[in-house]
Amino acid sequence: MSLSDKIKKIIKEYGLFKTANLFGGIEYLKKVLSNDPEFSNIFDNLNGKVYYPLLDDVYEFDFEIFDYQLNRWETSGTAIINVLYDEKELDSLENEKLKLFIVKNDDNVDFNFLLNPKFRSFFPLHTPLVSVGKINGEKIDQDEILKKNRLSNEPEFDKTEIYNILSKINSKNQKGSVNENKNDNSKLKNYLLNIIETQGLVVATKYVDGIENLSNIFNIPPTEMITDYFQERKLDIRDFNINTGGYEFIFKLLYVQNNDNYLLFFYEIVEGTVTLMMTDETLDLKSKKLKDFEFAWEIHQEINDLLNEFTYNLMRNLKLTGFDDVLIDYTI
Repeated sequence: MSLSDKIKKIIKEYGLFKTANLFGGIEYLKKVLSNDPEFSNIFDNLNGKVYYPLLDDVYEFDFEIFDYQLNRWETSGTAIINVLYDEKELDSLENEKLKLFIVKNDDNVDFNFLLNPKFRSFFPLHTPLVSVGKINGEKIDQDEILKKNRLSNEPEFDKTEIYNILSKINSKNQKGSVNENKNDNSKLKNYLLNIIETQGLVVATKYVDGIENLSNIFNIPPTEMITDYFQERKLDIRDFNINTGGYEFIFKLLYVQNNDNYLLFFYEIVEGTVTLMMTDETLDLKSKKLKDFEFAWEIHQEINDLLNEFTYNLMRNLKLTGFDDVLIDYTI
């Protein structure tokens, strides 16, 4: 077996980045597998766009993934990215301020390509967290940057100042002002509809800094937008960085209802199983046996807890706020 075949076998068993760590980095794997069409395509897609909303504008930067790290329990993963921009027009102080801005806003990354079935098997988890590890190829220490800012007794950053810095280097990357597009609302709507269709609702909200702004553009309540997007989509609880224990199930978010001071998220469990910890027995969540099970109430509560965690993660990603309480209910 050739070296490239051995590496391909290890990648398929342990994942792309764990293999890269064993062989000295992703660049070595690129070199060894550069002529392999299956893997060269993977390497070509380890990049994307990171979006930073500021003062009614949205700016985009290129990024590339150069590392991927699992937590100690291997229940969630973090993609380590290198954010790229042209720093030639900035002085050293402006660069420092922009780095701080990037570090403080490193969660608006498009990972749509990771969900492509062609790439999923190369990542141990399919919806990783994100952390900026390099800027323009130079390794950064996020804690050191934040600590330096705290010790300086200066504000984190002035939005107008950052706006001016971004304008100097990023005019070609500027996605356009929401306010500027109000007179051409159909063009903006079409642009955002394309983002929703190709990259998802969560990514679309990041272009306009939250579901409330997206709702205002389309003149549709946030709850209705969420319902319309999710109600026919089957979701797998294992795809959302949630410790599911012995549960595996497919579900739908049927609707979100605004009841004045609280939100109701109502789900349907389409299919699934639970493996009992004490006996290692697997039960079908829709079976009569589960309905007659002595501790069925506990299973239902644990399903509710999992849906609750999914809900709050979704609300955080959409920036859906302003409600006193959130209720979760579901049907099987």
